[in-house]
Amino acid sequence: MQLFKNEQAFLEYCRVNDLTGTCFLIHGYCFQWPLFTQGNFYSIEENFGSDKIFIEEGINKSGRVEVTVSDYIKRIQSGVKGMGNWSWQPHLSHAKSLNNSFTVPEAITLNNIEKSLVGELVLAPWILMSATETVTNMHQDMLSVNGIVGQLQGVKEFTLVAPQYALEEGKFYSTYELETLGIPFECVVLHPGDFLYFPAHWWHQAKTIECSVSFIHSTVNLYNMTAFLDDAISQMPALIQRVQSAAKKTGLFRLQN
Repeated sequence: MQLFKNEQAFLEYCRVNDLTGTCFLIHGYCFQWPLFTQGNFYSIEENFGSDKIFIEEGINKSGRVEVTVSDYIKRIQSGVKGMGNWSWQPHLSHAKSLNNSFTVPEAITLNNIEKSLVGELVLAPWILMSATETVTNMHQDMLSVNGIVGQLQGVKEFTLVAPQYALEEGKFYSTYELETLGIPFECVVLHPGDFLYFPAHWWHQAKTIECSVSFIHSTVNLYNMTAFLDDAISQMPALIQRVQSAAKKTGLFRLQN
């Protein structure tokens, strides 16, 4: 894991080093984003409170309930634990107001893919709001994308494991268990403003330490481009479904009367 104290240190390192195949953290990178001032519970409720999202209730439970963003935030702030959401993509449904609300270092993305229509739909970011003690179990991302997390509010802990180790998808591993199995891992705690990158196929899990708002995104670069294109072909039905779902959120498929 490469740690950078700020964006300038990251840029200086990138001038002579390729980081696309390495996990790294840039402290304070997200402070410059317009999204950082919009991505706290107060601003989200004020600007997007009527949006509908699906939430998962209870630690490791899969029951999905549809609520408004405002109702969900009130639950989190009232002390309800073990809740998370994976259905909210405001950069699709509120594209105009959130246009240019974040930046990704040029060294880790291919703009001709990310800025294409299909790229914008397939790689569209998520805003994940989670209550204390919420966990996301160990998994690898679909379509061989690289992962990005921008921490907007609260504190979140990520555990990362290299792709060559055989782990159980959907299980949450304790530090003790990974150590007992002899599996090397990286554990990093994200605070507001922190920016985390991990390459395609890396195993990852997360635990919310303090009520959290996280920006979750994916990239394609030279490190994973071949794997991404191979997966796009071999997983075409899933890819089409993802594009259709994203397009529906943007209103591209809205029927005209």
